[in-house]
Amino acid sequence: MLRNAINTLLSYWSQPMLAANGIILLHLFGSAITGLVIGYERTYHGRAAGMRTYALVCMASTALTVMSGSLPCGTAACTWVPLSVIRLASSRAS
Repeated sequence: MLRNAINTLLSYWSQPMLAANGIILLHLFGSAITGLVIGYERTYHGRAAGMRTYALVCMASTALTVMSGSLPCGTAACTWVPLSVIRLASSRAS
């Protein structure tokens, strides 16, 4: 059963594409765990914006960074707006 699922995935996507998607999922999972830890600490001290809020904010930030870094330069989006992952991350930090 597992082998059939793997063969089905490999028929749609190449091995490097699956590896890249796995890394992206690990980044999203790590950011969710980080957000949950930060949110738990805030909830423990009785402050607003708890675990769910921080988990969602961390995951959204990670997703935006991943998407901005994976846009190919050659598309219409890249020709009129020069995207920079560093600039995008610094604007979210400030």
